[in-house]
Order: sequence, then structure tokens, then C-alpha cells
Amino acid sequence: MRRSLVSLCLLLAVVALQAQTTIDTPVATVRLTRQEVISQRSLKTDFDRLETVAKRKLTPEERRQVLDMRINNALFFQFCEREKITATDAELNAQISNMRSQLGPSATDANLEQVLRSRGITLDLKVWARQQVLLQKYIQTKQADRLKAIAQPTADEIIKEYEFNKKDYFLPEMARVSMIYVDLKDKGAEDRRKALETLNGLSSQIKANPEKFGEFVTRAMAGGMPYKASSQFTLPKTADAVRAFGQKFTDAAFTVKPGRVSDPIESAGVQLTGYAILRVEEQSPEKFLGLADLIPGQNRTVQQLIQYKLGMERLQNTLDQIENDLLKQLRSEATIKIVDEKLEF
Repeated sequence: MRRSLVSLCLLLAVVALQAQTTIDTPVATVRLTRQEVISQRSLKTDFDRLETVAKRKLTPEERRQVLDMRINNALFFQFCEREKITATDAELNAQISNMRSQLGPSATDANLEQVLRSRGITLDLKVWARQQVLLQKYIQTKQADRLKAIAQPTADEIIKEYEFNKKDYFLPEMARVSMIYVDLKDKGAEDRRKALETLNGLSSQIKANPEKFGEFVTRAMAGGMPYKASSQFTLPKTADAVRAFGQKFTDAAFTVKPGRVSDPIESAGVQLTGYAILRVEEQSPEKFLGLADLIPGQNRTVQQLIQYKLGMERLQNTLDQIENDLLKQLRSEATIKIVDEKLEF
């Protein structure tokens, strides 16, 4: 019995060792300045990360793409070591903070990791940040002339882009309004009765003296009143506006004459559920913005926006080409061996 137990333990140890050996089998080796092994175990981690986000298994072609990215990453980091291009912890932290801020004030490192996976990036967050900082330094120090050579969009190119995408610069009917309101989300019938009573009282005073509207708005914004106010916001005549404020509210914004104040109106949208009194400040018809027109909510014209977009496209194309040229050069210098059958596990 003792011998059988010992034999069984030895057998299990051998099986475990074989399993570990299998999972650690090299799939590829990469050498630019030093030998680097890409194993099945490390690739499985990458596959698992992407499959978790995609909620499906990667195809053989996608697995090969992941391996290619791993090879490219290894070559790039070895290249930076050779060229003495380095990144400090402060630079890495700044890179991470910058991307986190783009996701919003409450974004976390976990949110950033999720974004990376959704983009097909398998690198850990800090490794990715290091890669980005190193790539920026390489471009700024070694490829500055290519950046300077990027041509600015010409007038003809801007006009052509505008004519081709003119529908993107269509503005629906717009109304600029101010409102006094009571938010009744999750409130009962008694609260609704009191709210309507409050706004009816305000409405009577405004009808007697229109200047009272501005006074009530000021008092509401100071706080401590049974109602709130919002001063001069723009409402488009769209389905999204109806979803946000309800049909009655949206209709009033476009039927009440500019300068006039509405009776209390029911708002039944996702952004406001309750009652509101509107003052319509201005209404504008639907139209296509011209090149010289300012874009609502932005301090720039359509022409300036198109110029910026075309410039950014050229910059991105140049950056992509610089990266592709570098990787092509490094692959030609490096020794890369791939065991294709080991990629199937």
C-alpha cells in the first residue's frame, strides 16, 4: 500500500511537470541585442485577456496577430535599450494620468486596462505607458524632420472635404431657453401637486410682471428655494431632445414666441421629470453651416474644424508610417524564429 501511494505521488508529479513543460514551450524566439523567448504560458495570458473582453475564442489568425505584436514589442524595447532611449517613472505616471483623465474624473487603472484590451493591446498598463513614452521620444529625437515635413491642408482640400461631408454640418431647428423647474423624479402625487401649485404661483407673478422671471431664476440659483433654474441652454428639435425632456416641453420651446414665457409645462424625459416654466430667448431655423460659420458650443468655425481634422489625419498617418518603418527595419536586423505548430494549444 505504501509503495502504491508513493508511485501515485511520483506519477502525479511527472504529469504536473509535463503539463508545466508544455505550457512553457517556446513559441518564438527574438534576438536583436539579446535572446528573448515568447512562451505558450505568456501567450495564453494574452489570449485570455482578449478573449475575456471579446467573450469568444480568438481565431487562429487573431492568435498570430497577437504573436506578431509580442514580437514587435520585444524588438522595440530591445531597440530602445540599444539606443539608450529611456523613460522615467514620472513620465510613465504622467502618461497614465493623461489617458485616465480622458476617460473622466472617476476613471481607474482598471478602466484603462479594459480600454487597452478592447483595442487589442495585451500589455500591462505600466508596460504600455513605457512603450508610449519611448515611442514619443524616438519620434521627437530621431524623426523630427518627418513631422516638420507634414504639409498643411490647402484651401482646395478643405473645400473638397466640406462638400463631400456637408451633411455632417447640418443644424436642426434650435431654441435657446431659460427655465424654472421642479424635479419630481421618484416623487409621489402629493409632491407633484405641491410643485404644480408652486409654479402656478410663480407663473401668475410673471404674467403680472415679466421681469419677475429673471428674479426667480436668480433666487433659484442662490439655493434654498422650492424650485430650481437653468439659464440659457440650447435645445435642438430632435428625437434626443424629446427623450431628454418630453414631447410637451420640446414642443413649447419651439411654439412659444421668443421673449415670451410659457405656462407650467409637464416634462417627462430622462433628463427632467417634473414641471417647468420656459422663457424662450431665441429660435433659429434648420440650416447647413457654411465654412465661415461658428460651430455651436465651439469657439471655431467649420473651416477651422476641417483644417484641424485633416491635419490630425496627416499627423496620425505619418506617425503610423514611422512606427511601421521602424518595425520593418528591426525585423530585417533581428533573428526571429517561430514554431507555428506550438501556437495551437
